Amino acid sequence: MTSWLRAQDAGVAITVHVQPGASRCELAGEHGEALKVRISARAVEGSANAALREFIAECLGVARREVRILHGEKSRHKVLWAPIDLELARRRLAVPPALENPPSRPPKGPSHSWGGPANDLKGENKE
Repeated sequence: MTSWLRAQDAGVAITVHVQPGASRCELAGEHGEALKVRISARAVEGSANAALREFIAECLGVARREVRILHGEKSRHKVLWAPIDLELARRRLAVPPALENPPSRPPKGPSHSWGGPANDLKGENKE
C-alpha cells in the first residue's frame, strides 16, 4: 500500500516531493513517504505549483481546477487533493518499482549486434 496516497473528503490526498526545473514532467518513484514528481517549470512566482497541478490533473484524468494544494504551497513537500476514487488514483499514478540492480554499461569492444566483421555479408572484412 502506498503511504503517499490516501482517501480524504470524497477524493484522495497525495503527498508529493516536487523537483522543479527538471528536464521534463514525470513521476519519478517514491521519495520517503511521498511520491516524487519532477516538474519542468521553475519555482518562480507559482509557476511550478501551477505546472504540478496541471501535471497531476492530467495523470489522474481530472480538470486542473479540481486539483488543490492543501499544504506546502511554498515547499517542495506538498499535499494535494483531487476528487477521484482511491483505487482509480492508485492505478493512474502507478509508479514502476525502482531497479534493485540497474543495468550495467555494455562491454567495451566491437559490437556484433550491427553485423560487425564477424557477420560481414559482403565478405569485405576478413579477419
